[in-house]
Amino acid sequence: RTRGADFQRAIIRRKYRGGQDNEETGLLATQAGAQDYLVKGRVSSWFLVRSIRYAIERKRFESRLEYLATHDDLTGLANRQLFNYTLSLAIERSRREQYDHSGHGKIAVMLLDLDNFKLINDSYGHIHGDSFLRAVAMRLQNCVRKSDTVARMGGDEFTLVVEDIQSWQDVSPIAEKVLASLNEPFLLEGHRIKTTASIGISLYPEDGLTPETLLQYADIAMYIAKQDHNSYQYYSRPGEGQVLE
Repeated sequence: RTRGADFQRAIIRRKYRGGQDNEETGLLATQAGAQDYLVKGRVSSWFLVRSIRYAIERKRFESRLEYLATHDDLTGLANRQLFNYTLSLAIERSRREQYDHSGHGKIAVMLLDLDNFKLINDSYGHIHGDSFLRAVAMRLQNCVRKSDTVARMGGDEFTLVVEDIQSWQDVSPIAEKVLASLNEPFLLEGHRIKTTASIGISLYPEDGLTPETLLQYADIAMYIAKQDHNSYQYYSRPGEGQVLE
């Protein structure tokens, strides 16, 4: 007869000699579902090991599915679903804080599109195109705080959610930093690749109160910015954008 966790611990110790880490791994496996396969009075070492392996693989598979549901598989950035969720939480925080009576708590949504990605993809191939997008993602993450969000919406389109800003003037230096960072050549397997980007910016609460509205207005501003390339544009402040020379 088994005696619950104590029996499982004893079996795992016997099968996984070699350290505390292996014992803990086995226990985590049983907690993840291997104990479902233990039949009192008919437990063999082989059957237990197989059950543990199955539980570990199942847990890994479930974790991978959860990750893919919220992250872009190519770049590891947040995907559209996680972007919407994160922006919704940011809006709720801003509403609760009521700007903290100091003007803080506003949010900027920045929608970025690479100006010449199709040419890069066609010229260097999809493998280099994918590597290029991963490099772009890394540069974007280095341009904002860890508390901000960088997401890939699909293709060569990215978004940034910048929280806790005081006014639109706080966003311009970030947009300029992003454009300057992307202007630096990318070196990929011997190829020197240059690109520029166009950025559209919407602000909460001035431009909208929902993630959908803010993204829509940032998209409109981005298409205005693309008329010049290598520039950024605000939705509600068309005269405050800038072209990076």
